[in-house]
Amino acid sequence: AGKASSTKGATSDSTCTSCIGSYSTTEGSASCTQCAVGRYSSTLSATTSETCLLCEVGKTTIAASSISSEQCVCSPGRYTSATSPSSCLPCEVGKVSSEPAAASCSACPEGESTQGLEGMTRCTPCPQGLTNDDGLCAVLSCKTDE
Repeated sequence: AGKASSTKGATSDSTCTSCIGSYSTTEGSASCTQCAVGRYSSTLSATTSETCLLCEVGKTTIAASSISSEQCVCSPGRYTSATSPSSCLPCEVGKVSSEPAAASCSACPEGESTQGLEGMTRCTPCPQGLTNDDGLCAVLSCKTDE
């Protein structure tokens, strides 16, 4: 366990590959089971899924089989702070990020909002007759020249 071989009926350990970023629970397994997105494992020849550790809150990995906590990046709805690069801050009300590892969040377009919530991954359309006003859907108001 903890190793896998694609060679059918392999009898030599030399044809086996150590599982990293993954695990194998069965002796003689043909493949390793990847740690899921959002988890990582640096344990070589892991034999249990318990070696796949969760990224800290607000972070995820971009792909399965990650091998280090350094592969954990900001989750969608969060961005990397320029003043504190290891921190992931939630997007402000009225802004979104749909991809992991965002450096910033984008403002919702006219007619869409985050419904007053922060940390959102997408904007939602405002009901008819309402428009985006600082991240909330608000009644359209007539502009007057003063």
